[in-house]
Amino acid sequence: LVYNLIDQDGDRCNLKVWYRFGSGEKRVATVKEATEGRNVITNVAPGEGLQLTWLSREDVPSGYGEYTLGIIPNDGLDDGTEGSSQRFKLDNNDAPLAKDVNIFPKSPYSSDNLRADYKFEDPNNGDTESGSKIRWYRNKVEQTNYRDKKEVPSSATKRDEEWYFTIEPSDGKEYGELKQSPIVKILNS
Repeated sequence: LVYNLIDQDGDRCNLKVWYRFGSGEKRVATVKEATEGRNVITNVAPGEGLQLTWLSREDVPSGYGEYTLGIIPNDGLDDGTEGSSQRFKLDNNDAPLAKDVNIFPKSPYSSDNLRADYKFEDPNNGDTESGSKIRWYRNKVEQTNYRDKKEVPSSATKRDEEWYFTIEPSDGKEYGELKQSPIVKILNS
């Protein structure tokens, strides 16, 4: 954040820094330059083009959306006029992962349902799976009736067909890397 600090008497100031998500309440912002606590920068001389760095991942590890930063200056006598940034888009979200992608059972018979089996992981801890894209393919042709379904009924499969699915994991904020399951061949029951 680049800001200007003006004090009529030229006094050095302490700056309290806050952040806000959308129109929510103000919260203490962790700033790199803090010399008191995590959000107060002390003994700042008035000037133009001053900078501070919000360590947003410490405050909102998976923060995503519109945020505002603000500064409350104090020259040792009084709080000065508060200043704030324009709203800006923050994206601390890391894309989720799909691991151990397989079809269960691994050697299916024509009487078995096919189930998409994978492990959803999100580096932001706490984000849950939301809106993942699952696509099923029979003999390399997408089967649109089973879009975003974790299971294909046995009635849709026949002996000697080859099936696989793809998964594009989502935490509702971002899609992760597309992964494909191994191909399984339907055996006769």
